[in-house]
Amino acid sequence: MAEIDSWIEAQEFQITLDAQGKIIDYIDNETRRPNTPEERIRQKMAQILALCKALAPDNRVSLEGEAIDLNVKP
Repeated sequence: MAEIDSWIEAQEFQITLDAQGKIIDYIDNETRRPNTPEERIRQKMAQILALCKALAPDNRVSLEGEAIDLNVKP
């Protein structure tokens, strides 16, 4: 797991801010969110999941052996 954590931290994920310093949501560009460490992590995870979806031709990714369907809405 440490290898994955190291890889994630090495990636360049841009978090876009508006003029007031709020985070522009990665999924919905109309939504503004507070610029907090927790929100930065959420934005990074949204970008990672979007990348996984783009790279997984069957829209499924596997985390520790369990396949997750990326088309399922929460």
